[in-house]
This record gives sequence, structure tokens and C-alpha cells, in this order.
Amino acid sequence: MHSDPHRAPALLIDFGGVLTESVLGAFERSCVAHGVEPAAFLAEAFSADHLADSPFALVELGQISIREFVDRVTPVLRRHSSIDVDGAAWLRDVQQSTQPIDPRMVQEVGALMDHGVQTALVSNSWGPRETYPWDRLPPFSEVVVSAEVGIRKPDPAIYLLAAAKLGRAPAECVFVDDLEINLIPARRLGMTAIHHEHSANTVTALRRIYGV
Repeated sequence: MHSDPHRAPALLIDFGGVLTESVLGAFERSCVAHGVEPAAFLAEAFSADHLADSPFALVELGQISIREFVDRVTPVLRRHSSIDVDGAAWLRDVQQSTQPIDPRMVQEVGALMDHGVQTALVSNSWGPRETYPWDRLPPFSEVVVSAEVGIRKPDPAIYLLAAAKLGRAPAECVFVDDLEINLIPARRLGMTAIHHEHSANTVTALRRIYGV
């Protein structure tokens, strides 16, 4: 471990898909369960042409409510299904399957925090921070929730905001996310980026960086 933990790199970490089960996996499972072709739906929902105006972008920015999100995402789901999809039921299934916390990741982050590593949660949210399972998460130094700040990943501004809240320059930060598109701005800002695919690989990378 660094001799001065407060000068060790700060840790910026995603919530859904890093500290929880895979969000994309939840989307895919829910699509299959509701007769929706997963690849086609995800391609449209997360198209680069709709980074700012997709239902996902709007709800993560806090510009629409969950009810409005359901109204907007239902036609997208139905375009990729031969049946009349219930968007609200699809969303409930997604939320239930993303609730399980990854205990290994939570334990690792908690251990780093116990050693003095400054840590910020940086999350594209589907609601206010009250919806997060704080009783099962470590006590982050800072929390940056997209719907509250009106910025979402991969906008570089949210990374700069999180770093500033910790009083650190981007080059003094490590950023962990499960989506490659969210890692690109972090690298451009000079952050060390870790692509989370499996907890074992991420834990190994974090231990290499922090020496724990």
C-alpha cells in the first residue's frame, strides 16, 4: 500500500454492473423473458445516434420520471418483438435482476477505503440516491448520481466533477466501469481506466495499483 494512502490514486467506481450483477445481462434476460430480441433492442436503445435523447439518457439525466421512461421505452421494445410487450413488467424484471450486490467487489472496495483510499461512486442512475441499497454498500467519500447533477457518463464533465469533489486531478484517479464507452473519456482525461468484466480480474487490477 502507498505510504500515504491519501496520495494514493483516488478511486471512481460505477454502481450497476460493477458493484452489482451485470446490467446488460439483466437487459438481455428480461428481453428474452418478454419476447424481445435482445441484440436489436440494445443496438437501438444505446445507439450512438441517441446518446442524448434515448429513454435511458433522459431518465439518467433526471429529465423524465420512471413512468415516462416506461412510456418511451415500451415502443422500442415492441419494435423488436412479435408480441405486445408490457414495458413496466420488463422494467420490473430488469430492476429485480440488477439488485444482487457483488459481495467480492463490495468487500474489495471497502478494504481499500479502510486503508484510506478516497472513493467516489459515479453512477448513471434511474432515480435519486435514496433508491440505492446503502445498507449493503461501503461508505463512499463522495457520491455522484447522474440524475442529481444533470450529467451522465460518458460526458467528461461527470468525471471531472467526481475528481474535483475528492480534491484530485484526473491523473490522480482510477476509474472502474463495465462499459467501454464510459472508459474512453476517463483515459482521455488521464485517468487509469479498468474495464470491469469479472470481479476476479478487477480485484487483481486494483490490488496491483494499490498494493493491498
